[in-house]
Amino acid sequence: MKLLRVIAVASIICAPAVYAGGKTDADHCTAKINQLDSIERSEGSGVHGGVATDIRKLIAQAKEAREKGDGKGCLTAANKALSLYKTASK
Repeated sequence: MKLLRVIAVASIICAPAVYAGGKTDADHCTAKINQLDSIERSEGSGVHGGVATDIRKLIAQAKEAREKGDGKGCLTAANKALSLYKTASK
């Protein structure tokens, strides 16, 4: 029974890596940028003033990092923009 538990736990821990399917940070970043662009097209920025400016700057930073091949930097900026949008639109 212990062996079965170990196998079950190992499969749960490894599942995210398997389902990622070899996607890179740049692929995930592109998906986040597309999500942010879609939000802006459908809802407008959703926020006004300084927060909207901050979100646009973060999106621009993410796009610049993607162009430079910096997947981690791109993903970081895109995630910050998305979380900022979510907190501002509550």
